[in-house]
Amino acid sequence: MRKVTQKKVALAQALLNNRPRKCLNYQTPLEVLNKLPGVALRN
Repeated sequence: MRKVTQKKVALAQALLNNRPRKCLNYQTPLEVLNKLPGVALRN
């Protein structure tokens, strides 16, 4: 893990959070979380 940069972690996070999921009715996790009341996330 020492060789993994913060930039690589951020890229992996963005790819996973912006990928549509069948179990979420083809919405992205970020879309689902942003629809929840009281939740404010950045893209």
